[in-house]
Amino acid sequence: MPQEFEIRFAAKPDDLARLARGTALNGVATGRPKMRRLVTTYYDTPKLGFAKAGLSLRVRKTGGVYVQTVKTQSLGTLADNRGEYESSLPSSKPDLRFVSDPALRQRLTEIANASRLQPVIETQIRRTTRALKTDSGDEIELAVDRGEIRTLDNGRAVLAVNELELELKQGKPLALYNVARKLSRKTSLTLAMESKAERGMRALQGEDVAAHKAGRIELSPNCTAEQAFAAVLMHCLRHIARNASAVVDSRDPEGVHQIRVGLRRLRAALSAFGDEFRTRHLEELRARAKTLADVLGHTRELDVFATELLPPIEKETKQSGLAELRMIVEELRRESWNATAALVRSDEFTGFVLGRRASSPARP
Repeated sequence: MPQEFEIRFAAKPDDLARLARGTALNGVATGRPKMRRLVTTYYDTPKLGFAKAGLSLRVRKTGGVYVQTVKTQSLGTLADNRGEYESSLPSSKPDLRFVSDPALRQRLTEIANASRLQPVIETQIRRTTRALKTDSGDEIELAVDRGEIRTLDNGRAVLAVNELELELKQGKPLALYNVARKLSRKTSLTLAMESKAERGMRALQGEDVAAHKAGRIELSPNCTAEQAFAAVLMHCLRHIARNASAVVDSRDPEGVHQIRVGLRRLRAALSAFGDEFRTRHLEELRARAKTLADVLGHTRELDVFATELLPPIEKETKQSGLAELRMIVEELRRESWNATAALVRSDEFTGFVLGRRASSPARP
């Protein structure tokens, strides 16, 4: 099965310009930059059946040829690891008959159920790419994307795109994380767990960036302790990373809460697996998790006080000073939230999430 393996970041426009010029890539062999303008249209059923099944269908004109791409749901933890099926089309209209994989073609056909496929999202992107090559011979494509996601229905929302993508073309997944870590040390990068299609679908349905709970982790009954340990840690780190956007983009108090839950689960996992796994690096990870939890804890405590504890008192009493107290609390919250958002955007946070993966050949 054709596979796409990539890691995605959101970044500020000025930082993306530096990356596009290659000035943050010391120590990695880089090719010359190539620039393209990409206009891509995503299609779905009237009830968004493909998106609900974790699939995306798009058509893009590339070099005078229309290319149809179907992507499956990502199976990765921090990086996207998904099936990607491309085929040439005779026109700009999507056609499921050209999907190369028979099982996937049948699945899409069943979901469509003879309904007319309609355009739902369009992306207009200015992409700058560079070919990277590590000392070990791993080949990675760096893509800087700047542009817009436009919904084609339900109010026609417009979302800005300022992203960096690193895609493994050849070599070991670990190399992708090592390059990502190298870049995050020099440039402010925030892990972006949503693809452009996922962001567009969320906007199409009128949904804000939301916090995510951890969900369940399934372990094989035959897995080793080392495999179980790696899977649990990566599950915790994914939980933490998935809530970064809820903090940075929508300032959702639940996002702060879920990151703290993820940090607490990670520290509990490090203790539960016993002394055999108490390496120096993992003890440093535990200490950093506690430091992050403490900083985020201040914001969480102010949120709880302002939204849960103070309102009943304000409702039931007319005592003087409550209005002034509310003003003081909201100012403290604002300052604390600014610090928290800056922390989640910083290398301290991104390096914490990437550092475990970049130091160990665990799962993707």
